[in-house]
Amino acid sequence: MQSALLLVDVQQDFLARPGLEPAADAVCKQLADLLHAVRQLHWPVIHVVTETMADGSNAMPHWRTQQKKECVSGSAGAAPPLALQALPGELQLNKTFFSAFGNPDLVLQLYGLGVQRLIIAGLYTHACIRNTALDAYQAGFEVILARQAMASTEPLHAATTLNYLSLRGIQVLDTSAILLLNTGAGIPPNFVHFDPCNTDNILFEQSYAAPGAIAEALDRLRPAQPGWGCLPHRDRQAALSRWQSSLEAVREKLIFLIIQDLAKPLRDARAEFDYAMALLAHSAELTAEEQGKPTVRYQPHGVVGLITPWNNPLAIAVGKLAPALVFGNVVIWKPALPAARVSALIAEALHQAGLQHLFALIQGGHETGRQLACTPGIACVSFTGSTKAGRQLQYLCAGRGIPLQAEMGGNNAVLVMADTDLVRAAREIAQAMFSFAGQRCTATRRIIVEASVRELFSACLKHEIECLPAGGITDEQTRLAPVISRGKMLDLLSDIKQAREQGAGVLCGGRVREGAGNWLMPTVLTDVALDAPLFCNESFGPIALLVCVENGDEAIRVCNAVGQGLLACLFSEDTAMQQRFVEQVQAGMLVINQARPAFAANAPFSAWKDSGAGLPEHGRWARDFFSRPQAVYS
Repeated sequence: MQSALLLVDVQQDFLARPGLEPAADAVCKQLADLLHAVRQLHWPVIHVVTETMADGSNAMPHWRTQQKKECVSGSAGAAPPLALQALPGELQLNKTFFSAFGNPDLVLQLYGLGVQRLIIAGLYTHACIRNTALDAYQAGFEVILARQAMASTEPLHAATTLNYLSLRGIQVLDTSAILLLNTGAGIPPNFVHFDPCNTDNILFEQSYAAPGAIAEALDRLRPAQPGWGCLPHRDRQAALSRWQSSLEAVREKLIFLIIQDLAKPLRDARAEFDYAMALLAHSAELTAEEQGKPTVRYQPHGVVGLITPWNNPLAIAVGKLAPALVFGNVVIWKPALPAARVSALIAEALHQAGLQHLFALIQGGHETGRQLACTPGIACVSFTGSTKAGRQLQYLCAGRGIPLQAEMGGNNAVLVMADTDLVRAAREIAQAMFSFAGQRCTATRRIIVEASVRELFSACLKHEIECLPAGGITDEQTRLAPVISRGKMLDLLSDIKQAREQGAGVLCGGRVREGAGNWLMPTVLTDVALDAPLFCNESFGPIALLVCVENGDEAIRVCNAVGQGLLACLFSEDTAMQQRFVEQVQAGMLVINQARPAFAANAPFSAWKDSGAGLPEHGRWARDFFSRPQAVYS
């Protein structure tokens, strides 16, 4: 089947509009990667752009009403970025309204090229992409939207648009899946997971859930929920205790899979298991009724949706499943695909505990998660993952009027003041940054150090990083780990390259370790601008930035200068500075004189600003999310 790439409205004026999500730099990078790959495959590329006359006479009516002059023919704003401009021989067409098919030459050219499958990317998802996709569908093409290579200034509208289009047979695929279409096998039937330690090895393949899997699960679970929800709370607590026993029985197997599939070092994998058991035990202790006048009862929502990530596949899953079940809900659970085997073993333990009729495990990708949030009958959604995915879920859940609990990206800072023990601080920070390749939402990303000790602290930090044990992944002492996938590693290398081109220095790392795995060396960059993408966004890998400030007040300002607000740390012996830190830093979790605390099962895992939405996870806050309080007066 002949495929072609259609780029829509990739123009400077559109990229410059405020509120673009993803940001212009991010979407342009994804577009450039997709464009390069498609050219390597020799697929036709068609560029369609909006062009208006200088007098605005051919502009859309709402542009004329608003006296908006954009994409004027011959202007810099009408042109694409240099990296996305058409090559000789690639078709270029103009339009004036939304759909690329508003230019009648487009469909004729596509038919002439023998195109049957059209991949669409560009701007904006909610408008020109939407109309172009529907017109392509009407014209008889198989239509695929390139998920990462689209952006919108109206994220809520964009999220509902993708849902609307997918229900009409228009697929939304990652770039990697699009490129596999060239094999002739169509959309890949399975997710293939390569060993992060040695990418020559395939660890497993996981089939994607069928399109109707969520609806079928809903039909199966609904009848079971009323009986489960009406059981005495102590009976549900006993069921959780049985599940904990089942998990304890396969402890070593779970730890082995976490190590093998995700390349989490042995010590970290064991710690995750212990934390998961603490979360489960605490959930079983939560009460469903508070005596008094009035009595307060905690009633289930019904069917809840859970979306969990790959980096803590056991602890995060248990931390959601346990409170959801103990308060009488039934669950549809979509874990991340790299954790498919760990998730299957957790599900098997639920079966062993006799809870198989209360949950459904749905293995799928981004679209499956989005469908879960959009499915009528899902009463609430709990999510842990990226900020971008969480934002989309916010819009979708808000549109349906259902609660969302979302823990999203962290871009965590540690403040190092001159009065602290610099050697101890460097040792703790090195481990908090780079254990498990920094693939934790709580990992340190930004080191904010007082200027008077910058050189001394930098030397200490570099030494401690170089001393981090880097042995085999099953070695008790190992701290360093590979990045989860080759694609992620290449993205991180690209981020480092871009930062260096913009003037950043390298304290250490910045290169790949020899070997077959995704071994990106621990990297600390210096002199990165505070408005640079790498400073403002979470890298989620073994990259940290070192920033110099004059005093504690400036350190707090720099700490707060990003959109995220998950965790922040302070190293200082000054009690006044500690008090200012607690009062002024905008993060849901604060840590003093340590960099990687042992998180308590009964405390809120609290995320502020862009790092979270809805109620925190864990403790009584999990009860408050997974149940509805009911006051009974008598």
